[in-house]
Amino acid sequence: MDFPKFFISFISALLIVVFVSCGDSSDNSVTDQNPTSKTTEISEPTPISQPEPNAAKNEEHDDKDKHDEHDEHDEHDEHDEHDEHDEHDDKDKHDDHENSKPSVKITDKLSREVEISSKPLRVVSLSPTATEMIYEIGGTVVARDSSSRFPTNIMELPTVGSAYSPNVEAIVAQNPDLIVIEALTQARFIGQLSQFGIPVFAVRAASLADVTDGLKDLGTILDLQDESIAAIAEINEKISSISKGFSYSGDILILISDADRNLYAAKPESYAGLIADLLGLNNLAKGMDDVGPYPGYTLWSGEVAARSNPSHILTISPAPPPAPKLSETLINIPGFNRLPAIQNGNVKELNPTLFMQAPGPRIVDALEEMSSLLIE
Repeated sequence: MDFPKFFISFISALLIVVFVSCGDSSDNSVTDQNPTSKTTEISEPTPISQPEPNAAKNEEHDDKDKHDEHDEHDEHDEHDEHDEHDEHDDKDKHDDHENSKPSVKITDKLSREVEISSKPLRVVSLSPTATEMIYEIGGTVVARDSSSRFPTNIMELPTVGSAYSPNVEAIVAQNPDLIVIEALTQARFIGQLSQFGIPVFAVRAASLADVTDGLKDLGTILDLQDESIAAIAEINEKISSISKGFSYSGDILILISDADRNLYAAKPESYAGLIADLLGLNNLAKGMDDVGPYPGYTLWSGEVAARSNPSHILTISPAPPPAPKLSETLINIPGFNRLPAIQNGNVKELNPTLFMQAPGPRIVDALEEMSSLLIE
């Protein structure tokens, strides 16, 4: 045997076996890793984007702009809030100025010193005299008595009973900070009304001075001094103008009747007598004593009437229709039926609202009416 050739053949076979074995092992390894695919795809690596050179700077700039805008917005909001706060403070100060004024003490027509601590905003009036005085100077009320009917826009307001029988519960329910009454007819209500701690102020209209005093006092109470001064000046001017242009030389008698048909004559101390006095009329009831239910009136019986001789008789009939007017029934009353004034038709009816029910700042209207009825 040739040994070298044999050795070379043996080494070659051995290498072939080793090589085949290594190939099988490699294939099995790949197959184990991906049994469903004979080939494995390798994805391309994702390129990493490089930031632009100015991007960081731009972002910083944007952040700064947003920060500045936010600061400006905050400053604007703070400014608006500050302005609103200032406006609110100014309004509060204005309201405080409008509603606050020094405490005042004023003597009313019942000689009572009434203290009013602040400007009244909820006024209740229990008399046409009081109501008309308040509105004459530009004031208002939140409630009224049922007899208060002027000015006409107050008819929508709630009522709190009549002037002769006010409803205390209804008054208190209005939460008033001032109650205004008429002194001559409503003094008896002071005790009831005062127990609630509400200021009660009394006015009166038995004289021109009473009317102007009431307007002046209410102007002070309601902080309407300028308006009250103007109203007083206008009333005085008109009264002076009417009085100067009027002339009547005869005697007059102003009569009213009660429910029992007793007759009473108005003295100069009454409101109707005041109007006659302002016109310079000769009132036959002047100087007589007060007698009867009406302040400023005196009893005028048939016997007294028979001894008098008025040129004109003026009558007041407070009772609404169908009650007859006094001017129509005088001719049937003994002692009056023979008077020349009645025989000659010189009997005139006065407006009961102006002359009896609502004496006050419409005194000029009453003056004009009486003077028109007595033109010679």
